[in-house]
Amino acid sequence: MDIIKFIRCNREVSELLEEICDVSILPILKEPQNQNGQLKYNIAGMTFAKEKSGSEYILLEDDSIGYWGSEGKVGRIADNLTDFFELIVNCPYWIDYLDCSQYSSKERLRRFANIIYEEHVEMFEEDMDPVSYVEEKGLKTVNDEGALRKTVEEVIANNPQSVEDYHNGKEKAIGFLVGQTMKAMKGKCDPGMVNQLLKELL
Repeated sequence: MDIIKFIRCNREVSELLEEICDVSILPILKEPQNQNGQLKYNIAGMTFAKEKSGSEYILLEDDSIGYWGSEGKVGRIADNLTDFFELIVNCPYWIDYLDCSQYSSKERLRRFANIIYEEHVEMFEEDMDPVSYVEEKGLKTVNDEGALRKTVEEVIANNPQSVEDYHNGKEKAIGFLVGQTMKAMKGKCDPGMVNQLLKELL
């Protein structure tokens, strides 16, 4: 827990972790997402961090780290907090490697790994300042409500079934729409704002 307290108290580290690794440390631990009782965990834990998509990182009672993905990926991803932070700092896009289609052949996986490497290696090879890297690569969170509203409207128009499901009482349908908006915005928006706009427009 000391590392979590350190990040909470260090604004610069916290912002870099959020901008580069898409991990926001919560101010306090909270109960994990359970999709209105539809999700069951076989080991207790508390959520300590989130991604912009709404996905959660959970500190389990045996000190290992669990992951609940907003698009349905769930599992234990690290034995402890140290291993967790080593994973996300050294491989911020680890979740992309869970795309099963990338494993259809060695050549496809090699191409995929090279793309990820080439996109992010220049910061390390050139000893670039992480803050400058975030700004130059356009990785900062988008706070333009007009642009976000337009994207949300497009997502609503392109997903009539999910809209209908939401109106029929299926709460998790809004999670799908949040995920689609985050995808369209390349993760560069606040999921809380997305959720608020969706509820306003639906």
